[in-house]
Amino acid sequence: MRHSHDNPRLGPDKKRSLGIEALESRRLFSATPSLNLDSSGFVSAAAQGSVKLPYSYFVTGNAGDTNPVLTSASAGLALVGGGLDVDEVFKWMGAKVTGPATPGKGDFLVIRATGTNAYNGYIDRLVPDLDSVATLIIPDKVAANHPDVARIIGEAEAIFIAGGDQGNYVTFWNDTPVEQEIYNAVLRNAPIGGTSAGLAVLGEIDFSAVAGSITSAEALSKPSDIRIRDGLDSRFLSPEEPLVSKSILKYMDNLITDSHFMQRDREGRLLTFMANMDARNLVPG
Repeated sequence: MRHSHDNPRLGPDKKRSLGIEALESRRLFSATPSLNLDSSGFVSAAAQGSVKLPYSYFVTGNAGDTNPVLTSASAGLALVGGGLDVDEVFKWMGAKVTGPATPGKGDFLVIRATGTNAYNGYIDRLVPDLDSVATLIIPDKVAANHPDVARIIGEAEAIFIAGGDQGNYVTFWNDTPVEQEIYNAVLRNAPIGGTSAGLAVLGEIDFSAVAGSITSAEALSKPSDIRIRDGLDSRFLSPEEPLVSKSILKYMDNLITDSHFMQRDREGRLLTFMANMDARNLVPG
């Protein structure tokens, strides 16, 4: 089945739920690096009124990392074109950290710069054997450099980058602990996935859209457009980073991805991106 979780309405998860309740009102609560939970599993009122956190974190399932980081997880890349989510993708990722070859249950983490925690209940229903499903919203550089964020990503056995604006990911997460901890996750064989904007940052060359998006007609009529010139970026999650050059990310070397391909008629702009990559020697000839 297919579902969309980029901009859904929030609803309570009646099965298992833990989280910061005020995301819809755009308030950012915080506590100490370990969430201060009350008996119902929610962030306590005392913690909510303390210091503002620059990130938002929601957990469904076990809030503690009682299982050590699994070292027998099976590496994999889930490249999702965007739009409706595909159940089998998340079942496949989940099986890599809960299957018979994996002692213990893995923690599945969704990261994004904006949006909601709607993936939590969806993934939890698809893969009920997970130790936890969590969403971590990292909206700026301050959040990306927060030690809690590094710790949370460092405890994940599977990571999925949600849709949104890939310009945010490149601008806010590049050269921060977010990028480093994703590299570390790759090295411990955690499956990595992404949809839409999350897919856009998994290739060696990203169309970051930092100067704005562009249609196929616009790209074909002006291949030198500033949106292409400034938008093609190889900084974030580079498979040529020596640390991960022999990891599963090597399969993304010299590649660019594009999402919503058929729905938004993006063949023309992808061909223009590739021509730019060749002309500017961004990839080997």
